[in-house]
This record gives sequence, structure tokens and C-alpha cells, in this order.
Amino acid sequence: MTTPQDLKKTISSGLLSFPLTDFDSELRFAPKPYAERLEWLMPYGATALFAAGGTGEFFSLEPQEFSEVVRSAVETCRGRMPIIAGAGGGTTPWRFVMHKRLNAWAPKAFCCCRITSPRLRRKAWWRTLRRSARASSSA
Repeated sequence: MTTPQDLKKTISSGLLSFPLTDFDSELRFAPKPYAERLEWLMPYGATALFAAGGTGEFFSLEPQEFSEVVRSAVETCRGRMPIIAGAGGGTTPWRFVMHKRLNAWAPKAFCCCRITSPRLRRKAWWRTLRRSARASSSA
């Protein structure tokens, strides 16, 4: 299980990769060229890869496309490098769905999102984080 300290060490120890997400002529996610891009990037020694968001596409993807991009990265990299994907956008229920999906594909992953809404501070933030963790572990 990746811990927050493991993740902190990983992202502070070397090159981080923010690959472009490939789209087809209809502006839909194109998994084949994306996987080829990741295969091409891996030998360059990145310590972690940010999927579906490092270059701003997080806000351009439908939730299903976001899931496909992350799944493609997880399957392509097959544990050779950590995959980091945002799960903090959208509504709180959307975040829980994304946590479940991410943990279904990478059960050893550490999933966390920081909730910055003023009404979810202190006790509410911890309740939300615990709920999110339960949702992640039950996937």
C-alpha cells in the first residue's frame, strides 16, 4: 500500500511526467496513441506520471473519458511507475465515484483529495475524507 509519505518521497525525488492526452478527430480520447506515448516516455526515468490532468485536460474530459485515460495509464505502465490522477474535481459524489474507480484499477494506490470548500472544513472535512476512504476500500 502506498502511503502519503511514500507518495511525498516519490514526487519530490525526480522527474515528474505530465503527458498530453491524445484525442481523435472527433475530440474523443484516443487510447492507442496515448498508450504509445506512455511507452515512449517511460524509459526517460520519470518517478511518477500524472494522468488526465497534467496539461489541463481534466476539465475537458467527460467523467467516463477521465476514467478511460486513467485506466489506460494504469494498464500501460503496469506498476513500472506510479500514476497520479486527480479525483478532486466536480461534486463530492463524483469524487467518491472516481475514488472507487481508481482503487478498482489500482487497489494498492493511495487515494486522497483535498476538499477546499469552506463549508467542509474541520470536522466535516474529516467526515468527508473518511467516507471517501471507505468508498475507495469497498470498490
